[in-house]
Amino acid sequence: MNRATSQQIHNSPMDILWEKGREGARILRVYGNELAVRLPDRLSGFPVTEIGAYCFSASEHLTQEGCRLTHLTEDGREEAIESPSFPSISGNYVESVYLPEEVTVLHNAAFYNCRKMTLLSLGKQIHAIGSDEFLNCVSLKTIILRAGPRSENGLSLLLERLISDVEVAFCPEDGPPECVIFFPEYYEWLSEITPAHVFSRSIEGEGFRMRHTFQNHVLDFSRYDQCFPDVLTGESGKNICRIAMNRLRWPVGLQSQSQILYEEALKARPDQLIQLLTDHRDLAGLEFFCRSLSFSKGALSSWMESCIRSRWGEGAAYLADQIRSSGSFAKKAFSFDDLAF
Repeated sequence: MNRATSQQIHNSPMDILWEKGREGARILRVYGNELAVRLPDRLSGFPVTEIGAYCFSASEHLTQEGCRLTHLTEDGREEAIESPSFPSISGNYVESVYLPEEVTVLHNAAFYNCRKMTLLSLGKQIHAIGSDEFLNCVSLKTIILRAGPRSENGLSLLLERLISDVEVAFCPEDGPPECVIFFPEYYEWLSEITPAHVFSRSIEGEGFRMRHTFQNHVLDFSRYDQCFPDVLTGESGKNICRIAMNRLRWPVGLQSQSQILYEEALKARPDQLIQLLTDHRDLAGLEFFCRSLSFSKGALSSWMESCIRSRWGEGAAYLADQIRSSGSFAKKAFSFDDLAF
């Protein structure tokens, strides 16, 4: 998971083109010098409730009629202006976006072609999303949902429009994650049946079924976990590990039978597990799985070698301590000079 949180997106001066919507302010365009954007909660006293069509797209579809242009200072003061003083934050110049709590609607193609956007943080009140919302958002891999994992929310609407790998962190009140869930990529295509010119729809990848495990806008963890036996036969070892790792670390609604399946899946794939932990420099995860899965000293020694090769000193040092405290090192000898990077 991209470990960045919404708290790391700070307020900065910006100009906002907006108009009055049905229930509040609709943001049409954002101008500034930051690639990480935190939108204001209110504009001229109106709550920000909508993100307009093509708002962050490099393609502009704007009308000036009825629009207002507001400059926001670092301390949150508003000033009416005639023209933007910053470049447009759009297309490849968007990396992360923090939406206000009261946003309920994302209009068509609001993030179209934001190819470098990696993170979207939003509240739980989304109830309508337009078409082509995240088309070509090829780097969007992390959603931070500022809500508890058992709350009603609009996550299912987002996931219907995100077919690539995406990890969702449930972080109430901008706090640490209470739960993290991984939804793998799936593929969908139409095949024409001739001569009737009828099209059949084909879907490949367990990610499709996992995205449809919501009941009344709440993720049903039991239904999500029931997908895992098919994940084991149809997904890559990396995706299997990502799903199992998250469910064991944040076991919301996890039943004992599913827990056993997840543990067995990780024990059968120790090399892929340590690779994921090493790639993210995830020391907390390393500590958790060393405690909970009780790997052998030989496996821990192999893990330490992997950390050393990847030049992850913290991970290697932790594993060295675990091996030493278990009684003895494995046959392969290591110099602690290996751990100095």
